[in-house]
Amino acid sequence: MSSYDLNKPVGWATVSSTPTGGEGGTCVTVDNANDLVSALKKDGKAVIYIKGAIQFTTFMKAVVKDKTIIGLPGSYLYSNEQTSSTSGILYFSSGTNNVIMRNVTFIGPGAYDCDGYDNFCIDASTNIWVDHCDFQDGCDGNFDCKNGSNNIAVTWCRFRYLKAPKAGGSGGAADHRYTNLWGSSDSNDEKDSGKLNTTFMFCWWDQGCRERMPRVRFGKVHIINCLYNSTVANYCCGAGKNSSIFVENTAFIGVNNPYADYSNEYNAYLTFNNCLFKNCKGDTTGTGGAFTPSTYYQLKAIDASLVEGVVSNNNNGAGATLNVVECQGVVNGGGGQTQDDDATLTKTGTGNENQSVNVNTAIVDFGYTWNNAPEATVTGLPVGINATINANNKTITICGTPTEVGTFYFTVSTTGATKNATLVGSIIVTEAGSSTFTEAPTLTKRGSGSSSQTINIGEPIVSFGYSWTNATSIEFTGLPAGLTVTANGTDRMDISGTPTEAGAFNFTVKTIGGISEVSKSGTIKVNETTNCEEATADRNYIRLASQFVNEEATLLVKANGKINVRIYDAFGRICLTLEEEIFGESALIISTQDLNPGIYLIESNLDGDRLTERMLISK
Repeated sequence: MSSYDLNKPVGWATVSSTPTGGEGGTCVTVDNANDLVSALKKDGKAVIYIKGAIQFTTFMKAVVKDKTIIGLPGSYLYSNEQTSSTSGILYFSSGTNNVIMRNVTFIGPGAYDCDGYDNFCIDASTNIWVDHCDFQDGCDGNFDCKNGSNNIAVTWCRFRYLKAPKAGGSGGAADHRYTNLWGSSDSNDEKDSGKLNTTFMFCWWDQGCRERMPRVRFGKVHIINCLYNSTVANYCCGAGKNSSIFVENTAFIGVNNPYADYSNEYNAYLTFNNCLFKNCKGDTTGTGGAFTPSTYYQLKAIDASLVEGVVSNNNNGAGATLNVVECQGVVNGGGGQTQDDDATLTKTGTGNENQSVNVNTAIVDFGYTWNNAPEATVTGLPVGINATINANNKTITICGTPTEVGTFYFTVSTTGATKNATLVGSIIVTEAGSSTFTEAPTLTKRGSGSSSQTINIGEPIVSFGYSWTNATSIEFTGLPAGLTVTANGTDRMDISGTPTEAGAFNFTVKTIGGISEVSKSGTIKVNETTNCEEATADRNYIRLASQFVNEEATLLVKANGKINVRIYDAFGRICLTLEEEIFGESALIISTQDLNPGIYLIESNLDGDRLTERMLISK
């Protein structure tokens, strides 16, 4: 069982009442269809084990209460029937309640639109948990839900079609590989409104699935950490009449139309939240406005980038992969280990995480330990520096001798946790003989003049300057013409002079040559006339004051209109958006306190002019 498997009902199945199935009841083993249905219909609690291959020559109905159904390894239920009256396998009828079904494989005859039945259907049933089941080649559908069924969880289930579809049925569809219909009709408001609420978690819509993954009417459906990779998909999630679908941290790989609108002019909402779209075509936006699952229950997701590997794992992923022993249940699970605590990273070793060395000179070794995550990664190290990661001991050792010159910002991150941890550092490699520093640089304002001054053109500024430590020098950008920067000793530079151009000049001073960079900013406004009428430059502009950010980023802007800002993380996900009206020159301050340390991309758009720059957040 996967370490991400909670091994219990989740989501909507825990609202109002959590299913316990036949827990504490008698153990029954069946090897034919009649005995299975008889055991399902009996009063009282029971745990029913399916053994071997069981053929259904017609679909069979049962009102099922207080039962757990478990498929033993190698067992499956199958049907070869493709008629409207005999197709299908199991049908849970109205009044079904408190049922758990795990590790059961359904194998149908192949898709054929003959107005027949599904591999499995639940009708007016409540408090249902379907876990680690494999649904294949249903005649009408793989697994449908209708008529006010409610409080359902479908976890670690696999849906697929391995047989070619059959055309020519009375229903008219030439290819009816329509896997999951949630709500049978737009006209069923009386039974379905406020019902059909379902959580799909760690499910896999695999090859052959054409449509309805699922198609939803009326219900609130939460799709979390699921995988879609059917290359024949017409669409994946269909939002029908009065439906509300929240798709969270889910991976769509090489599919067409992750979202399709089947609302028929009724209300329908679908929200994609932190999902991964890779080589997809069609609508990846949805409508927004869907319900918020956390209003009803708490359920933590893993990162969407992990979903494909976790869900498609042949040993413990989606499908009938559980280790089951007759009358003992699921054994050697090892599940229920989804990390509830946030991951942590701790620096270890004598070496600093920010070092400066000459090329071909060994760094001082250092490392990290981590908790509450299964794995960790290190990226961005220079050639010659190695990271040794021990997942068993949860340790990282970084050592070696760099063989290339440059400034290298590296990132250490945990993976697989509910909330991963990230730390950043830098290794500056200089030419042999260059000076090096072991501590972070400092930058201090000096002199009587302010770093924000307003003067008239032709008047001198009040001189001021900056001193520094643990860096080779400092540099200025953005000063107006007429000002000069002069050295004052070996660790200070002063600014003086008389500006010869009017305008508002947002300048930046930063250290260079240290193990990291420190910057400060200021503004010198130069008025055209003595009545303080500010001059206006001919062109608007926007620029990032410094790429190195702690608690806030500063955008230097001159505009007369709207500016749009987006910040993306290393996975291309939008972390922050901002829209501001700017008139004249301004320093736009953007808080980054809620962002983890790491490398980000900041994108700003001003009247069609776009700025895209990397930004390193360290705290």
